[in-house]
Amino acid sequence: MRHCTSARRPGPPGKRPLLRGLAAAVLFFVAAPGLAAQLGALEEEYEAARALYEQVIAERSTAQTSYNRLLDVVRAARRSDDEGQLSGAMATFYTQARALEAHDRRLEELDRRLVTVGRELTRALDEREEELLARLEATADSDERQELLESLAEVRQRVRQVEAEVESLQEMPVLPVPDVQPDPRDGPTELRAKQNLLVSRVREFDAVLEEIDDRLDALDRRLRRDRTIQDQEAGLARFDDLRIVPRVPTAGQPRTEGMSSDLQDEGLAGLPIEEQMALLVLFREQAEMLREETQAQAEEFGRRIPGGGR
Repeated sequence: MRHCTSARRPGPPGKRPLLRGLAAAVLFFVAAPGLAAQLGALEEEYEAARALYEQVIAERSTAQTSYNRLLDVVRAARRSDDEGQLSGAMATFYTQARALEAHDRRLEELDRRLVTVGRELTRALDEREEELLARLEATADSDERQELLESLAEVRQRVRQVEAEVESLQEMPVLPVPDVQPDPRDGPTELRAKQNLLVSRVREFDAVLEEIDDRLDALDRRLRRDRTIQDQEAGLARFDDLRIVPRVPTAGQPRTEGMSSDLQDEGLAGLPIEEQMALLVLFREQAEMLREETQAQAEEFGRRIPGGGR
């Protein structure tokens, strides 16, 4: 069975400290009222989702400890050959196992929620960055340009951190090509079922390709903004050598103060934009190749169905 490999090194989500270092007054510095309100609401929603996620992580850790302890009790009861003791231990153990499964299901739900809100927040921050950059290009006042560059640096720092945190939970899916082979005993029902399985996987590949294209578009826009910001920084430094120009971090220069070690590993968001795009292009080519292979298999099964498949 062939697989479409992940575009990042997966790692288990871990507990992360809440970000408290950014001042809202800087992040929302003279933002358009609608965008400022949106950013404020999304920041609150994201931090609340993250706090709840970390709370459930802690609760699951406690439940896992209880599960391990009760498993030892069950093993001891089995060795004792006491049926009554074993029955009671097994009942308690299964109750705890169901509780642990409930925590896992809750974490999966919170993972999805945190990723969704995190992406909404980064999109709003991207809009904020575009707004600040437009103002930077429109003004010649050195003091205002200094303030705008400082605000851009803070916004970019927040984007880098949220992206790193979201990526620690979300990775590109690993999609196998179904190992479906024709069998001489297959009738129309079996052939159509196998064809439908392959067609369903083709649709999943299409969704992955769309996700990659969206990411590539966003990275291309950010790369162009990075280059414009660097030009603006160079211009300000050239005409005002005595002023300290805040360096706006790019994707290759994430600021990591206050971030836990699990957010500073080899995730895609920590790479320079050009490298992120190159990896995504390679992943897209692989996904496209496997999609075409799956599509060809689906069409072959369709030809085997009497009267033709869908």
